[in-house]
Amino acid sequence: MKPFKETFPGLIIKDNELNNIAALLNVERVALCSRQQTLKICVHAETWVHKKHIYALEKLLKSQLFADTPLSVYIEEHFTLSALYTAQTLMDQYRKSIETELKKENRIMYQVFRSGELSFPEEDRVVLNLTDTPISRNYGGKLKDLLEEILTVRCSLPVECFVRYGREEGRSLLSESAAMLAEEARQVSRKAGMVSESGGDEPAEDRADQPQDTEAKDTDSAKDGKKKKGKDRKK
Repeated sequence: MKPFKETFPGLIIKDNELNNIAALLNVERVALCSRQQTLKICVHAETWVHKKHIYALEKLLKSQLFADTPLSVYIEEHFTLSALYTAQTLMDQYRKSIETELKKENRIMYQVFRSGELSFPEEDRVVLNLTDTPISRNYGGKLKDLLEEILTVRCSLPVECFVRYGREEGRSLLSESAAMLAEEARQVSRKAGMVSESGGDEPAEDRADQPQDTEAKDTDSAKDGKKKKGKDRKK
């Protein structure tokens, strides 16, 4: 392994906090996935690192070192944590990082996870408790797999994850999410309706001819008025 900053010596990190985070990372491997046009950088740290810092480093690498290439930059992080960490103590600190990750990848999964409660019946068992709704049922299995991968592969904790569905009201975040999505759908429909109403079913050529028809009617009215005045003079 090689220190992150030595692997990318041309990278300039002005933010002090991010610079300190980069100093904690060691690069295990750099691979070019030509099919996806992605530069994959595997890093290791002796402590957990918030996902927002990983995203920030990806952005800096892309903008400073790979801006002139079609490559995207992806950092895959792995942590070796102190033996004092259990699944519960880790999730107390690392949950916000997982929420940041989910919010970027899938906002509905983010809302489902955020509305859930984590419990730890045993040291090596993690249970995600969700309100029993169709949305929770749809995403619960995916969240269980993701959570297990993060804890076992990324954080090297030997745990099993489970999902439990309850009938409690929960914290209403799911209903807020559903309402938000419904409102977005209504706005899209409303905009589409406004475009349709402004365009109407009338061809553009017919609309363009309307002012000419009005002008022609006004001209005919004027002619009729002159004829009438002429008759009155004769009388």
